[in-house]
Amino acid sequence: MSHRPPPSLQYLAMQSLLSNQALAISVLEDLPVLLFPLLFVEVYARAHTEMLKALVQAWPFSCLPLGDLEESPDMETLNAVLAGLDLLLAKKEGPSRWKLQVLDLRNEHTKIWIQGYPSMARISYPDVLTDKPTENCNSMTTEEQPLILLMDLTIKHGTQDAFQGHMLQWARERGERVQLCSRKLRILSGSFSEIQKSLRVVRLESIQELKVNKFWHRETMKKVAPYLSQMKNLRILQFSSMRLNVTCRHKNFSYSYKYAVHLAQLHHLQELHVHDVFFLYGQLPTILRNLTLLKTLSLISCPLKEADLWFLSQCPCSRQFKHLPLRSLPLGNFSPEPLRVLLEHAAGTLETLALEDCAITDSQLLCMLPALSQCS
Repeated sequence: MSHRPPPSLQYLAMQSLLSNQALAISVLEDLPVLLFPLLFVEVYARAHTEMLKALVQAWPFSCLPLGDLEESPDMETLNAVLAGLDLLLAKKEGPSRWKLQVLDLRNEHTKIWIQGYPSMARISYPDVLTDKPTENCNSMTTEEQPLILLMDLTIKHGTQDAFQGHMLQWARERGERVQLCSRKLRILSGSFSEIQKSLRVVRLESIQELKVNKFWHRETMKKVAPYLSQMKNLRILQFSSMRLNVTCRHKNFSYSYKYAVHLAQLHHLQELHVHDVFFLYGQLPTILRNLTLLKTLSLISCPLKEADLWFLSQCPCSRQFKHLPLRSLPLGNFSPEPLRVLLEHAAGTLETLALEDCAITDSQLLCMLPALSQCS
């Protein structure tokens, strides 16, 4: 005979509560906090909408990591959670009377629901949002502090993800009472109207990783660039596919300078990946002069001036580069000196180097070899 361990008192208490939802809702304020994670998982799995709304209102922790549940919510379940949040936001007493500050829809806290109460209690506001609140938030009273909504966003062409679209609309309709924060943002659309619709909702200084992977015209970049410069805490930027207009060369230069000025304001940038764009030509000094934390620079299929390479070899970040992929760049007619100096400066930190399809000559390579030998 198999011997199964008897159910715990905790499990029996939870099952008793779930058998009478009206009773369970009435006693939530007196429920021990250690029961909340287990109870929420059970209620969520069974899609008990009224109980979910009540649990959200009584949630005893500062963060609700909804994105780490094993199953993604269907619309009915999600709406029950949002209805509970709406009831909280509508209370005249304000957030000072309830614990919940952050709804986290990312997958950031592995197995936290299995670990239960101890791990849940350790998540705090600073853990999930490291940057400082906006000026508008600083001027608010404790009762007016907004609810923080954390989710990674993808803006793509055509039909958007239904879950993401629903959350964007929900945050948009609640204005300043909800602040949508996105650490990772991907833009896979060339439509400025689609991009702007999302960027107007997102707290731009919360974005730390931005990937743009769609052919953009100059006008699109001109309109998006001011938003880009507001992403003050951006750590990683990947930008690809933006070719010049061969019929308007003077405008190409004017636009390039404007783009460079906005990029130069990203003082926290640590990784810059720029692939197949025209606007770096003659603008690397403007962009890199203030990027003192940069450790990865990836340039692929970008037109450059020799002056760009000279500045790169002597800029402050050249002595801390770890990764330097340089591919399909027009280096064949350049002096080998800037590359040699760049490698000498980066020798102490450089871990990966790619010089592929750059038309490098034998004489250039011979000039660089002594510096290459220093890269341990």
